Amino acid sequence: SITGCVPRIQCTSPSKDDKDGYVVTETSTVAQHFVVPVSCAAGYEGKAVVTACTKTGEPYTLSGCKFSTTTCVAPHTTQGYLVTEAALRKAIFDVKAQCAPGFAGAAKVTKCNLHGEAYTLSGCSMVPLCVALNDVTGYEVTETSLYRDSFDVKVQCARGYSGSASATKCSNALRSYSLAGCQRISGIPICLSPSNVDGYMVSEHSLEIDTFDVQATCAPGYHGTPKATVCGASLSSYSLSGCSKR
Repeated sequence: SITGCVPRIQCTSPSKDDKDGYVVTETSTVAQHFVVPVSCAAGYEGKAVVTACTKTGEPYTLSGCKFSTTTCVAPHTTQGYLVTEAALRKAIFDVKAQCAPGFAGAAKVTKCNLHGEAYTLSGCSMVPLCVALNDVTGYEVTETSLYRDSFDVKVQCARGYSGSASATKCSNALRSYSLAGCQRISGIPICLSPSNVDGYMVSEHSLEIDTFDVQATCAPGYHGTPKATVCGASLSSYSLSGCSKR
């Protein structure tokens, strides 16, 4: 007699609904040589398990993956980072970060372990950098380097001011550096720049009343015959006229 052979057991695929939550590759669905790699699909978590059928025509079974509701939250502070949150659910977590201006390093985002827990940001540290001043009235400033370790800001007194100009680096990172040494010259009648120059492009060569020299042209989108008129009294603004919107 001949022995050793058994009927081949051919498994079928589970239904579409039963496959939800799984990524399946069917290499061999014969039970005796069953090879069906499986993993949890995006948005699901757990340990995927596949079990071969025991009778021909029966589907193999999938288990171990469940829809993930574990959701991370943003950390209390994101100082030093620029963050883009695409998805906070842990199973499909997608948060990107980069170092904010004034910070350097390799930004890293680590997802949470538990529901409601904050994801973490790491890798960026504060750069010892000074911040430019908003108001430099009385000074002409050239900023070459604002890093505290290589601070290089050249300064001189502007027209109408005199003294020994100096620039001092900030005492702490992300603080403004300071300017000192220039005082307005008394006795020299001088015009001030107007607060609104909309419609004009201006080149100020001299704001002293006796040597007033301000050239003006109409800005793009404006036309006319531009004119800069010297101020009537010291420390008042000169005026611009002649340009109107097209």
